[in-house]
Amino acid sequence: DLRADELVLNLSRLRLLREVMVRHGDDDKALWASQWGWNALPQRWAGAPSIWGETDEEMQAAYSVSALERARLEWPWMGAMIVEHLQPEVSENDARWGFALLTPGGDPRPVFDAISHWAAGVPDAAPPGGHPAESDWATYGEGWSVGPLGADAGPEGSRATFTFDGTAVAITVRRADYPGFFYASVDGQPASELPLDESGRSYVVLYDSGPSVATVRLARGLEAGVHTVDLVAEGAQGEWALVDWRVAHEPAVENEAWKLIGLSALAVALAALLIRDGRRADWTAVNTALRGCPEWTQVLIVSTSVALLWLSAGASWGRDWASPLFVVSLLSVALTAALFALRLDLGLALVALTAPFYLIPGNLPYGALSLPELLVLLCAASLVFQMRQGGSKRAVKPGGMIDFSVLLLAVAALVATLLAADLWAALHELRTVFLLPAGYYAVLRAAHLAEGGRRAVLGGLVLGGVGVALVGLAQYALGSNVVIAEGGLPRLGSVYSSPNNVGLYLGRVWPLALAVALWAGSRRRRLIYAAGAVVVTAALVLSFSRGALLLGLPVAVLVMGWRAGGVYRRGALVLVALLALTLVPLLRVPRFASLLDLEQGSSFFRLQIWQSSVTMIGESPWLGVGPGNFLEAYRTRFVLPSAWQEFNQGHPHNIVLDFLVRTGPLGLLAGVIAQVGFWRALAAGGQNRAVSLGLGGSMAALLAHGLVDGSLFFPDLAVAYFALLALAQLARFTEASAPGAAAAPSS
Repeated sequence: DLRADELVLNLSRLRLLREVMVRHGDDDKALWASQWGWNALPQRWAGAPSIWGETDEEMQAAYSVSALERARLEWPWMGAMIVEHLQPEVSENDARWGFALLTPGGDPRPVFDAISHWAAGVPDAAPPGGHPAESDWATYGEGWSVGPLGADAGPEGSRATFTFDGTAVAITVRRADYPGFFYASVDGQPASELPLDESGRSYVVLYDSGPSVATVRLARGLEAGVHTVDLVAEGAQGEWALVDWRVAHEPAVENEAWKLIGLSALAVALAALLIRDGRRADWTAVNTALRGCPEWTQVLIVSTSVALLWLSAGASWGRDWASPLFVVSLLSVALTAALFALRLDLGLALVALTAPFYLIPGNLPYGALSLPELLVLLCAASLVFQMRQGGSKRAVKPGGMIDFSVLLLAVAALVATLLAADLWAALHELRTVFLLPAGYYAVLRAAHLAEGGRRAVLGGLVLGGVGVALVGLAQYALGSNVVIAEGGLPRLGSVYSSPNNVGLYLGRVWPLALAVALWAGSRRRRLIYAAGAVVVTAALVLSFSRGALLLGLPVAVLVMGWRAGGVYRRGALVLVALLALTLVPLLRVPRFASLLDLEQGSSFFRLQIWQSSVTMIGESPWLGVGPGNFLEAYRTRFVLPSAWQEFNQGHPHNIVLDFLVRTGPLGLLAGVIAQVGFWRALAAGGQNRAVSLGLGGSMAALLAHGLVDGSLFFPDLAVAYFALLALAQLARFTEASAPGAAAAPSS
């Protein structure tokens, strides 16, 4: 009887008792069963009738053995099971003799024989459940030590063996900041639940960024019976890495993904309140007053409000909620929302401008909204307010492939998040990399921006990149936040922790600045953007980002020159050739010379991480490991032993693999559709020529650099990516479908 019901008295009632223990924190304690059994009175019984129900002696024996076997295989938390009764001390007419294993005369009953036969047939192997390292079924080779902490590995190559009876096996390991591994095999074959190294050996990673304890499944789906695990240690001496052994008869089903799914509604609620209260104001008068100011004054007012919000929130959020600055920050939120409702184009431009500064200030609590995210929410609230006030009556026409790709990517990321191993890490990246940047795209699409608004957004992207470059150049001159690379080469870091991030973001901005500097219709704009391009170029060179300098920028130049046609096409080829010749001396610099070394250095680690990523995708082919889960999965499970010097890798350094490990094939399909739609939108025309060429160059740099590094799965890169998609789409649909939009000036 497998029913587990409070109203039913059966063996399954033990499961209900176990659940009560778990709820009260006693899950580490064994549950004992006493006075259990089935009553089977002998034939021709003349004594008192049984008040517990009755069965025959053969069924009593079968039931008892089945109960013991079920507990042995299915309930590792089960302790002693004391049968009722060997020989009860009652009169011979008492119905309790129906439970007895022996007759009043001491002769064994069928239930005694059945239990004895069952006990004799139990394998001499670890049953399902947890077993300490110092187990009767574990043997350790020369040099191993066993103690209260577990087992400490002997010299490299020393072996530990564990014999168990079950269909699945795992070990609990103690991880820390050391390069150690266990090579594991089950019945002489690679462990089915572990990744394989280059020689086909399955392994367990013992590294973690800090001390931790984790249970690692070695194999599951084994045939019922006795199996043997062999562990060979490498680099784990002195760490007491092996804590215990775990055996199961059926593989444990982990369903952690559905715990408390959801994001905080605080920002949404605040936006709703602002919209409600804002409807009471005389916005027509406010709008008239603001619009009556010169453009530069309007920009200054909105920017000052955002700066005040940034400074006050950075000084109080997560640090001092009682500070007057916290009140100032709340007032700044309200003021900024009101200004965005009047000048949504400036709000959207400020999102683009602040995107690379999402890590500033660094004292905000983990998971808190960054400034660009908060501005996206305020822009969304302002757009809703405009629509409610009748300020934007035109419906948004669906944009075909690009719009569909954005929706599809968000859905793929959401589904992968719900099934990710680390739900909270997945939710954080879902918000920062997928949902809010996609929301930014949606607001851009729905805002019906005219040429001036689109120009402001593009200018925000470029100005943000110039800001990153200026900060980096100032730090470089002062020797601050400079990363020393191979051969003592100093690399510019700017607002990021890695110079590679500088190369990634500025690689998106540089083609935009160059395109406007070359092809804009206004001489003043050309000069301003040319100055910005010079600053960004200097920062890119000093970042010594090989992906940007050798792939991203050359491909961007080729694509822009090819699309510009005529003399620009030939000029692009000549420029790239000259750039290649200029870079030849860099091959003497260790950082660039190491590109040709496939047995050590960054090129070697790229190959290793790609191999590990393919293994990761093979284990989770449909949804990947989920957003935000690559780092933990890689460094604790999939990193190859030969790549032990680079455990902490947060992404697979390839755009295709990045899509697959985060969102599965559905996300990759969304990325492909986006590219087809993007290039079709540019080919359809309607955009300002300089903007169109810059967008193409920026996307080309993203794709080229993304072959060997990050692509769009960082908060700043995601904002830039969705901005490129939206800008490619906006001119085409605004000018085709929105007669009220301002006409685009000629380039």
